[in-house]
Amino acid sequence: MSWSCYTNCLAKKARQHLYHLCGILTGNITVWFGNSTKQDRQALQRVVRSAERITHTELPDLQTIYYKRCQTKARRTVKDPTHPNNRLFSLLRSGRRFCSLKTNTERLKRSFFPQAIRALNQGN
Repeated sequence: MSWSCYTNCLAKKARQHLYHLCGILTGNITVWFGNSTKQDRQALQRVVRSAERITHTELPDLQTIYYKRCQTKARRTVKDPTHPNNRLFSLLRSGRRFCSLKTNTERLKRSFFPQAIRALNQGN
């Protein structure tokens, strides 16, 4: 008698749950992360650290995931001239950096577009 069928089934279930946990934590991260409080971010990061301890693997922190997703989404928007928000990503005269958006409030400063422009300028 072998337990391999049972352990394979358990491993499959565990992978499915970890996949769902990743989706829950990072779903729409570009929308909510910028204006979340420090306490909220720390609470979610504790969940990530718990997953690291359980799986014995190192996972990226939420800040890194947010930064990479901002860059990816912004690059897609810049490359697509038909995208409704493409005009928000205008280059400076040098052609190397993007213009920062004028923001009057902290909430707008921490929203996606100003963060994405910063991410693109740092990545260039």
